[in-house]
Amino acid sequence: KAAHAERAPHRLLEGRTVGLVFQKPSTRTRVSFAAGIAQLGGTPPTEAEAMPLFAKMEAPKAVGDGVAAVQYLKSHANSNGKVGTVGFCWGGGMVNQIAVNSPDLTAGVAYYGVQPKAEDMKPGCDVRTMIKRAP
Repeated sequence: KAAHAERAPHRLLEGRTVGLVFQKPSTRTRVSFAAGIAQLGGTPPTEAEAMPLFAKMEAPKAVGDGVAAVQYLKSHANSNGKVGTVGFCWGGGMVNQIAVNSPDLTAGVAYYGVQPKAEDMKPGCDVRTMIKRAP
């Protein structure tokens, strides 16, 4: 707590991907969770601080982490075996890459992400895209 009071950076979640998934979301819960993740070194508190970190991220490792998360969730004791993922912008591109690399992903929704390369598509991989601009 003393380090936090002195605003010393915490590195517990540095380089980790953390998702916000709530069965009954509320603004208070979402903001509290996001603040806690930022304090532990996860998602930076501002967009300006987050943007330079994308360039430092190792895309193959991030995709591998996503594929591993899908496998973990599919086999979890409380899972029905169906796993989906949603991403916006950079996250949309990550959804597409996870879809190409994980045969266990049931559904992926990508908003405005980079599309997978044709040569990366594997037999049985069904990636469909829709691009629609907001009004």
